[in-house]
Amino acid sequence: MSLGDLFYKYFLLPAGSHTVGYNIVNTLGYVILALFLYFVVIRKIVFAFAKEVNFKFSLSVVLFVITGAMFRVMEEPYSTINVFARSSDPLSWGFYSVTPGIYLLFTAIVLLSFLVSFLIERLFKINRVNTLLTIGALFASITFLFMLINMSFPIAFFVICLSIIAIVLGIYYLLKKYNFNLSQMELFALFGQAVDGIATFTALTFFNFSEQHVASNILINGLGTWSFPVVKILLTLGIIWYLRKSDMDYNNKNYILLFIIIFGFATGIRDIFSIANNGL
Repeated sequence: MSLGDLFYKYFLLPAGSHTVGYNIVNTLGYVILALFLYFVVIRKIVFAFAKEVNFKFSLSVVLFVITGAMFRVMEEPYSTINVFARSSDPLSWGFYSVTPGIYLLFTAIVLLSFLVSFLIERLFKINRVNTLLTIGALFASITFLFMLINMSFPIAFFVICLSIIAIVLGIYYLLKKYNFNLSQMELFALFGQAVDGIATFTALTFFNFSEQHVASNILINGLGTWSFPVVKILLTLGIIWYLRKSDMDYNNKNYILLFIIIFGFATGIRDIFSIANNGL
């Protein structure tokens, strides 16, 4: 089998199919690509743009992530908003509604928004992070309204969201009781991973969805759906504890937390809207 055949089998075919799904090869490939882009290519751009990787900057980025997660649902065949047809052709819009195309598309959108925010600051003296936050909020708000209008399970949507908030706040105050006070960024990281864990648990347990990711499947098949949110939350707290003990500076610690936040919200928000906009 040629290199081209292998690439088609493990990357292009799953990208264009609803039945093939993820495999160990493309999972490792996407992880390596994500780590390289985030920690090698994008890191210097972020540090030059933001100066300080704080909660406000992180929130502005996450708003784009949330928009991308909702956009992802528009490809799902069972969705009430089936706008795009999944495709392995980079010249088709359908390619940019699934992995890896959607990550490349929204990375480009965020970087373009960086540029626009920077130019507005130069021309009108408006803080660049405030502009980025405004752009992100507009994208997320418009997309959310579109999703909300087409929701088939709005009650489930709000119950899941309120449950996540209640669980995260419960953990926050429990930790506070034992003098482990979470910062804004640490709480944001915990919230992002709780969104992913609890949304996945709900989708698998109550809505008959299936898990497509390789590592998650191993955990869930071995221990049960309950283990996924528990492991996600404990792992996040472990990383927070490790970062506190490390001698990294403020920006680098928060940049790692932002990575955790992004990948929590990216998959978790998609799961929530997959449930809420399930047309089957």
